[in-house]
Amino acid sequence: MTELDEIKRQSFNNYILAVSEIIRNNTISLIEDDIMSLIKKPPLDSMDVIKNKFLSVAKKKDIVLNTEIVDELLLEYRTAICNDILFIQDFRVNNLIQDIESFSPKKEYDIIRITKKQLSVINKKINSHLKKVVSEDISKYLIENISVLFFDESCFQDIYEELSKYFRITYQKQFMENINLKILVKDTTLINGVKEQGERYIFTKMNSRINNL
Repeated sequence: MTELDEIKRQSFNNYILAVSEIIRNNTISLIEDDIMSLIKKPPLDSMDVIKNKFLSVAKKKDIVLNTEIVDELLLEYRTAICNDILFIQDFRVNNLIQDIESFSPKKEYDIIRITKKQLSVINKKINSHLKKVVSEDISKYLIENISVLFFDESCFQDIYEELSKYFRITYQKQFMENINLKILVKDTTLINGVKEQGERYIFTKMNSRINNL
């Protein structure tokens, strides 16, 4: 291998590493900044849709709610959800980087491209698994503990049916929609970021002094 070939090879490897870093940073931001913001306890109690649902049902039924246990359950629920969504990071990064590392340009101006179709396949698998774990956590930490939250058990069945319906249908649907929206935004950012990195690589490649060696 000539010196020129070695320089070109190193430049290409740096390009692959740069794209891989974009994927990692994009995915970490998706998890830690975007999705976690939907899960973590909000700064104000008035913004806590889960706790407010319990409070509104208690007020409507004119019964006392054990708020201390609510806080404990919400902490357990949010901790479980946070742990369960971490799979997204490794799954998304590993699948995308696997394709990046196998990239072999056929033409001089070929660059790495991440497509909506490629991301759609990954997102469908993420969404399917996420629905499962979110549903399980809702049942385990929220619905199954409804009976211990209210001091008055006289209208427990009505309360249970209302809260179960809300958490299994309304809340879960809104939660998944919000996550999918966060993913969609990050997907667009990723597609554009990888494209821009490729354009910089080609520009440098075509205008570098190594071409004059």
